Amino acid sequence: MKAVYSPCVEPLQYMFDSKARTLAPDSISVFDDEAEAKHVVNLFGRFGVGYIARGKGESSLKKIAKAEWEAGNKKWAEAVVLDWHKTTKDEREAGLAPDEPPAVTTAKEYLRVLVVAVALLFPAFAFAQDSQPGVLKSGNFAYNYDLETSTLTYCVVEGENNDPFGNSINGAGQIETSGSSITVTGVNAADDVFAVVDIGDVLNVRRSNGNVEVLTVVTNADDDTITVADAVDLTGGFTWRYKKTVCGTAVTDGWISVSGYTNINLGIQYDAGDLGALEVVWECLSGAPGAQPVQVYPGPASDCGFGTLSTSVCSFASTGDRFTRGLANNAFAFCRIGIRDDGTDNAVREEIYGTIDVGR
Repeated sequence: MKAVYSPCVEPLQYMFDSKARTLAPDSISVFDDEAEAKHVVNLFGRFGVGYIARGKGESSLKKIAKAEWEAGNKKWAEAVVLDWHKTTKDEREAGLAPDEPPAVTTAKEYLRVLVVAVALLFPAFAFAQDSQPGVLKSGNFAYNYDLETSTLTYCVVEGENNDPFGNSINGAGQIETSGSSITVTGVNAADDVFAVVDIGDVLNVRRSNGNVEVLTVVTNADDDTITVADAVDLTGGFTWRYKKTVCGTAVTDGWISVSGYTNINLGIQYDAGDLGALEVVWECLSGAPGAQPVQVYPGPASDCGFGTLSTSVCSFASTGDRFTRGLANNAFAFCRIGIRDDGTDNAVREEIYGTIDVGR
C-alpha cells in the first residue's frame, strides 16, 4: 500500500485501469495498488501531489507539498495567460475582443491580475523570448546511474514541476554527516527529511563558498538515513535540494519534450562499471495522434562512435566511452534514451550519465 497526499483544494480527476477516478482534495489517500499511486504522483506531481509517510514528519511534508502546489499553480496560470495573450495579439491589435476561454478566466482569477497587468509584468519581448535563437537548455536522462538490468530502461531526472530542465526541489530540514562519510542523516530525526527520496535521486548541497556538492542516493535505509555514492563531509548541517530519477521500461517512460527546439543533442557517458557492455538506443516520438516511438539511432549502418553497432543497439564495452547523437532541424515532440547491460554485470557500481541539450 502507498499513501499519497494531495495539497490541492479541488478534486483531481484521472483515469486508471480504464475507469474514471477522483483524488480527494487536501487529503491523504491510501492505494492498495501501488501502480495507481505511482500514476497519480506522476500525473499531478507538479502540483505537489506525492507520497507521504503517516506519523512523524507528516506536517513538514504537507507544508512542502502545499508550497509545491502554490508554485505549480502560479506557473500554470502565468503560462496560460501569457500564451493566450500571445496567440490573440493580432486580434487585439486589430481592435477585436477575442473570446476568453474558461481556463484563461480561471488562471487570471488565480493570479488576481488583469491581462494588461500581466503584460506589464511580462513585456511583449517575453512572449517570444523562449522562441528566439540562442535559447539553450540542458538536463539529464540519468546522473551517476547504476544500471542493474538487461531490459531496455528509460530514465529522466526531474526537477520542479516534473521538469527535466527545471530547478532542483527544496529539501526538508537540514542534513549532515559525521565527518567524511557516505552516510547522510537528517539533523533533526523528527523531520523525516528523506521521506521523499529514493535510490538514484540526486541531491545538491551548496556550501558557503558557493561550491555545490552533488550526491547520488545509493540506499535509503529509512526516512532519516541514506547512503550516497561518494563520501562527503557535511559536518554541522546544511540545507539541500534534490531531483528525482524516474525510470521505467514502458512505452510511456523516459520522454523529455523537445517540441519547438531546432537542435537536439542526446548524450551517453559510460564513466565507470564492470559491464560486458552498455547497450544504448535513441528514440523519438511525433506529436501526431497515434504516433509510436521510432528509433532515430543507431540505424543499419551506424558506426556508434567509440562503440560498436550490435544489431539494433550501440554497444559500449569500455569505461570512458562517450557518444552524442545530434538531431538538427528537429520536428519531433519527445525524445528519450534507452539503456541496458548485455547480461554481464558484477559487483562494481556503474556510473552512467545520459544528457540532453536543446536549442533554437
